[in-house]
Amino acid sequence: MIQTFQLDYVYPVKKLNIEAGGKAILRDNFSDFRSENLNNTTGFYEINPTQTNDFTYQQNVYSVYNSYQLKLTKWTAKAGLRLEHTSINAVPVTHAVIG
Repeated sequence: MIQTFQLDYVYPVKKLNIEAGGKAILRDNFSDFRSENLNNTTGFYEINPTQTNDFTYQQNVYSVYNSYQLKLTKWTAKAGLRLEHTSINAVPVTHAVIG
């Protein structure tokens, strides 16, 4: 599941345009990894349980920005700053080896 939240603000003042905003992207993901080895006796691939795993993880990205745009007669100058933080929390689901 992906959730996105965004807020933008624009404030024009004569020849100056000020923008600010923020964004959050929240993701819940699932990944599975399978490692298989060829069994030369049977000719079939078999799952290698020591190198096979499932992962559930949350990936959250948060960002904020601020920019200024100055309009001159023939030119326009724009400067800004963007900050971003990413947080990942992974939980492995280990497969039990029976035998």
